[in-house]
Amino acid sequence: MEIDEPFVTEWGNVLFPPFHTSCRCAVEYEEIENAVSRTEFADNTQQQRDFEEEGEKFREIQDKLSDIAGKVGNDLKSFASGEKLTSYDELPENITKPFEEGLKNADTNVKTLLEKEMKKVSYAIDKERIAYNRKWDYIKIKEDVSPSAMAHELFHRIDYKYGIIEKYDFKKTLQKDFDDILKKCVRDGSVEGYLLRKYSYMFEKRTKKGWEVFEKYRGISDMFSGLTIDKLNLGYGHKREYWLKDKMKLSKEAWSQYGSIFYRNDGEVTKVFKELFPSFYESAIMVTKELI
Repeated sequence: MEIDEPFVTEWGNVLFPPFHTSCRCAVEYEEIENAVSRTEFADNTQQQRDFEEEGEKFREIQDKLSDIAGKVGNDLKSFASGEKLTSYDELPENITKPFEEGLKNADTNVKTLLEKEMKKVSYAIDKERIAYNRKWDYIKIKEDVSPSAMAHELFHRIDYKYGIIEKYDFKKTLQKDFDDILKKCVRDGSVEGYLLRKYSYMFEKRTKKGWEVFEKYRGISDMFSGLTIDKLNLGYGHKREYWLKDKMKLSKEAWSQYGSIFYRNDGEVTKVFKELFPSFYESAIMVTKELI
């Protein structure tokens, strides 16, 4: 066929690849003498209109091929993992709508990062668990998953995808922040005593196991659990065995707790977070900005 002649496909006539599913054709740039400029080529109004229409068809084909690739990928992963996987756009509205509503109030940097990444991973609806599966790259969520829990798992996925914890030693900044807290709590006798004196509004009740914070402070509670191998548990946190399983667990959970806390973006909680963990917060913000 002639160089300017369109290629006939099942979606219409196109000038550039891909021409069909799994197309491996490519366009090669070549310098030629007496080249005709695009302006000269488009002098004819009808010819330019045809050119733009072909370009629009090409973009539509790209979108269709991308959708096909995504569905095929999910089908293959579903078969291999034993889970029924779906894209973000195919999730029930009772999951996506609250999550997107929450994004409106999220910290600007966290919001931008989540919007960039939330549609790049597969999802599976589960009755019991919420977790990111690294082996098959999908997030397992319950139908009644809270938006902040979904943000938490997305940050776990972002960590794995970009190797955040491998590149940045959050443990050092977290330990520095904790050492500063230990210096401040001398007169109170304990970290718990210091927190009760300075942040009494965090605490909801006292149980047989000790003081327990309100649910919205659960991320901060989990970070103290990690820093003390669960010796200090303010009502929420992973068990001792979890923290001992992997020396990187503290950094991984702190990164994801940062994501969920600043997704919620509750002013009282973010204020306490920044005051207790200023070094870690600065490091996390720096990484977030690099990713967006």
